[in-house]
This record gives sequence, C-alpha cells and structure tokens, in this order.
Amino acid sequence: MAVTAKHLLKIYQDRASMQALGVTHPPTHIVEGTARLVEVLSKLPPEEKILIECAGKTLFIRETNGEVLAEIDPRISRDR
Repeated sequence: MAVTAKHLLKIYQDRASMQALGVTHPPTHIVEGTARLVEVLSKLPPEEKILIECAGKTLFIRETNGEVLAEIDPRISRDR
C-alpha cells in the first residue's frame, strides 16, 4: 500500500498526540517510533509516496529511493 507523506504524517501526528495526552498507552518503543516517524515525515515533500509493508512488523519505505524510514515491531516489548 502507498500513501503520501502528508497523509501518513497527519495519522502519526494524531497518534503522537493521543499518546502524549494518555489516551493510548503503547509500549515505550512504539511511542519513540511514532515520534521518530513524525520527525522524518515532516521533512519530506508532502506528496512523496510512502510504501507501507506489513508482515509481523510494519515498514515505512520511500517509494523514490527505497529508504526505510521506520520499522515498528509491536511484538517486541522493551518495557519489560
């Protein structure tokens, strides 16, 4: 699946906001991953396509050059 950087940024800004407000309580590594992804996406051209691959973990990949922007594996709990 491919989405624009702008669309994905909005989604992850909303998630970061919910985490900061305590609405959601994901493990620390997910919160950190969300913050890093927001930071990276905010620097990209809004219409750039980002590929999302899900196979146990989620990879966010720039369509233009194959750069992996983030890798989030919800199965790993670093809080324990």
